[in-house]
Amino acid sequence: MKTLDLVQGSQEWLEARLNYYCASEAPAVMGESKYMSRSQLLDLKKGWQSNPVSSFTQKLFDDGHEHEDMARDILELEELEDYPPVVGLEVVDGIEMLASFDGFGDAGAWEHKDWNKTLAENVRNALLEPHYYWQLEHQCIVGGLNEVQFTCSDGTENNRVSMIYQSVPERRDQLIAAWKQFDKDLEKHELKAKAVPVTAENIQELPPVTYKMNGLALASNFEEFKSRADSLIEQSQSPLETDQDFANAENMVKVFKSAEEKIGIISQEVLGEVESIDTFVKDLGLISENIRQARLTLDKQVKKRKEEIKSSLIAKAKADLDTLLGDASLEYNVAFSVLADFSAAIKGKRNIESIRGAIDDELAKAKVTLLELKDVVQKNHNSLNQHPEYRFLFNDWASIAFKPKDDFETLVKLRITEHKEAEEKRLKAERERIEHEAKEKAKSEAVDQAMHDIQPQVKSRLSVAREVVNTIQSSPVADFKPKAVETITISVDKYRDLQNKADLLDALFAAGVDSWDGYGEAIEMLKAS
Repeated sequence: MKTLDLVQGSQEWLEARLNYYCASEAPAVMGESKYMSRSQLLDLKKGWQSNPVSSFTQKLFDDGHEHEDMARDILELEELEDYPPVVGLEVVDGIEMLASFDGFGDAGAWEHKDWNKTLAENVRNALLEPHYYWQLEHQCIVGGLNEVQFTCSDGTENNRVSMIYQSVPERRDQLIAAWKQFDKDLEKHELKAKAVPVTAENIQELPPVTYKMNGLALASNFEEFKSRADSLIEQSQSPLETDQDFANAENMVKVFKSAEEKIGIISQEVLGEVESIDTFVKDLGLISENIRQARLTLDKQVKKRKEEIKSSLIAKAKADLDTLLGDASLEYNVAFSVLADFSAAIKGKRNIESIRGAIDDELAKAKVTLLELKDVVQKNHNSLNQHPEYRFLFNDWASIAFKPKDDFETLVKLRITEHKEAEEKRLKAERERIEHEAKEKAKSEAVDQAMHDIQPQVKSRLSVAREVVNTIQSSPVADFKPKAVETITISVDKYRDLQNKADLLDALFAAGVDSWDGYGEAIEMLKAS
C-alpha cells in the first residue's frame, strides 16, 4: 500500500477522491449503498458537480468527525496503540483503489461509524449490512489486511460497541470484479441532464354543485360543473410516458374520486327536497358516471402503462445480458449462464426513474458475475494453453471450464500424469514385444545359418566315406598270412562282409559320426548289450 500525504476532509483530499475508486463508494458500486446509486456514482466519477451539502447534513458530518476523534482517544488509551488517520492507495489489476482509514497503525486498521441503535445491535452480534461490510472489504484490499476493527459510538464509553470484521475471500473477489466492470462502464458512460424532481401538477378541484329552489324551479351551476368535468375527462385521456405524466394522472384519479363522492351527496340532498326534479338528478348521475368511468379508465391506464414500461425495460436488460452471455460463450467455446431477477429488483419501485435505476443495478451485478466467470474460464484456458500437446485429453472442456483455478490445475496435472503413465506402459510393452520378436528372429536365423553351415560339411564327409567304400570294394584283396595267434576259420564271404563293415565304420568316423545326433545313445546301447 502506498500512503498519500493527504489530510482527510481537506480540499486536496476531496479532489483526489474523484480520481480514484474509494472505500466509501464500494457499497454504491455493489448496488448496496443507502445514500448513492451506482448510476449516481458513474455520474460523479464522470465529472458531475454535486450540489453543495445542506447545513443539516454538514452538521451530521461534523458531529461524526468529532465523535470519531473522541472514540479514537478511547481506543488508543485502551490498547496503548496509535491509530492515526491514513489515506492509502493500492493498484489491483489496473484499478486504483483508495481507502481513507479512520485509524491505521501497527495494530491494524480501525473504522468508526456514528452511533445508531440498529447498527449498534448488529455490531453486538457481529453481523453487518452490505452497506458497511463492502467498505471494510475495500479497506482490507487496499491495506493488505485480513481484518478491520469496527466501532459504532457517539464518542463516549456508554454508547460504544466494537467488533472485528474478518475479510471474506469471495467478497474480495466480487468487489474487485465489480470495480473492473465499473471501470469499463465508466469509459462509455455519458452524462445526462438531471430531470427536475417530479411533483404532480396542481389539478383544480371541480367546483361544488350548487342549486336553489324557486318554487318548483331549480337554479344551479350544473352547466359550469359539467363543462369543467368534461374538460378534465378529456385531459385524462392523454397518453402516459414520463414520471410527470404518471404523477399528474394519479393526482387526477384522486380529484375524480372526490367529485364522485360530492355528486353522490348532492344528489341525495336534492332528492330529499324535491321529487319532481328528476332531470337534474339524472344529469348529475350521468356526469357522475362519466367521471367514474374516466377515473377507472385512467387508473387502469396508469397501471397498464407502468407495466408496459417495466416489461420493456426488463426485456431490454434481458436482451443486453443475453448478448453479453452469447459473446462470452462464443469467445470461450463454453455456455455461460448468469441469473438476474429484474422483476424482484424493481419490486416496490414507484416511479420510472427508480425502476430504470434498479434494473441498471441488477444488470451491473450480472455483468460483474459474468466478469468473474470469464476470469475463471480465462485462467483455466491459460492453464490448458501451457500444455497444447495434451488438448485432446480435455474434450470435456464445456463441463470443466468453470472449475476453481486450483481444482482445474490439479485436474490438468492428474490427467496428464495418468496419460504419461499409460503411454509409458504402452511403449514399454511395445518395446518388449519388438525385443522378443527380434530375439526370436535372431534365434531362428542362427539355427538356419547353423544348418546351412552343417549341411555342406555332412555332405562332404559322406562323399568321402562313399569314396573310401568304393575304393575298398574295387581294390584287390591281399593274401592273408596268419600269424601265430589264435585264429578262427570263417568263409571268405563272411570275411569280406566283416571287412566291408570295418571299412564302413572307419569311413563313418572319418565323416564325424561321433558328433551326430544319437551317437551317444547308440554307444550306451552297445555297452549295455
